[in-house]
Amino acid sequence: MHARALVLGATGMIGAHAARACLRHGTPVRALVRPGSDARNLRGLDLEIAEGDLRDPASLRAALLGCDLVVHAAGAYPKRLFGKARFLARARTEMQNLLDAVGAAAQQHAVRLVYVSSVTTIGRPTAETGAPRPARESDRTRPIRDPSPYFAVKALLEEMAERAAAGALDLVIVNPTFCVDDLDARRTTAQLLLPLARRQIPAYLPGHLNAVPTRDVGEGILLAARRGRRGERYILGGENLRSREFLERCARIAGVPSPRVALPIAAAEAASWTTEAWAHLTGGRPLFPMAGVRMLKHSQPFDTTRAREELGLVTSSLDDAIRRAYAWYRRNGYL
Repeated sequence: MHARALVLGATGMIGAHAARACLRHGTPVRALVRPGSDARNLRGLDLEIAEGDLRDPASLRAALLGCDLVVHAAGAYPKRLFGKARFLARARTEMQNLLDAVGAAAQQHAVRLVYVSSVTTIGRPTAETGAPRPARESDRTRPIRDPSPYFAVKALLEEMAERAAAGALDLVIVNPTFCVDDLDARRTTAQLLLPLARRQIPAYLPGHLNAVPTRDVGEGILLAARRGRRGERYILGGENLRSREFLERCARIAGVPSPRVALPIAAAEAASWTTEAWAHLTGGRPLFPMAGVRMLKHSQPFDTTRAREELGLVTSSLDDAIRRAYAWYRRNGYL
C-alpha cells in the first residue's frame, strides 16, 4: 500500500476513477487541481486538494511532498485539428516539468509514476503466419502515423515517459482503450454518446474498437502502481467489438434507434474538416472532431493478456458502464 497518491487529472473521467480506486483500497489521495477547474468529480471524496498546474514547477514540487505514488492522468488531449505545433510545445513542457519534479522527489524517497497514455501509441501487428491477431504492447514496429495533433502529442508524451523509465525514474505506462462510464466531466465519451441519444447520428463509421468501463481502468491504474514492471506498458481494455455493435448497445440503453447506414471514413473526414475549420475561425468547439474520426480510422482489436496476467486486471459489464454514463449525463443536465 502506498503512503499517499498524487493524482493529476482527478477532475477528468479517468483520473476521477483512479482517485476513487486508491481510496477504496486504503491509499490516501492528494489531487492536483488547476484554479477554477470544474471539480464536481471530487465532491464528497475524502481527499486533499492542492492547487497547481503542470506549467508551474513549484506547485508540482509542493504537491509531491509526502507522496510515493504519482498518477499522471492529465496528459494533453488536443481536441482540435489546427495548432499542432502549439499543442506539442505545451505537452513537452508540461511533461518535462512533471518528470523533473518526480525525479527531484525520488532523490529523497521512493516514488513510482504511473503515466496514463493512449492505445493510439500501440502499433499494428507485424505480418505473421496464421490469422490476424489483436494488437499487443510489444507492437512497436508498425506505429500509427497520423497528422492529427492528438496522435502526435500522445506519441511524444509516451516517448518522453519511456526515456525517463530507461533512466532513473520508476515509471509504468498504462494504455486505456475507449473508456465508457460516469464522471465524464470533460465530455470525452460524451462526444459520441450524447449525439447518439439525441438522434443526431444518422450513420455510423465502420471499424473496430475496444471498449472498457472507466471504473475498471481506475482499478487497473492502481494495479499497475502495485504490480507493474518498470518501463513496461499495459493495455487496459475490455471488449473487442465492431463500431456498429457498440452503437447498437448504446442506442438500446439510451432508448433510441441505432444508425443503420455506414458512412465511409473519407466522407466523415471531409465533414469533420468543415466543422474543425469553422471552430477554428469562431473559437468554438468542433461539432464533429477529427480526432474521433481518425481514432476509429486507425482502430483495431487489442489483446489485454498482459494486464490480466501480470496485473490481475478484471473487467466488468460494459452495458452497466454505458447505463452509468447515461444516468450521469442526465443528472448533470446533458440530456
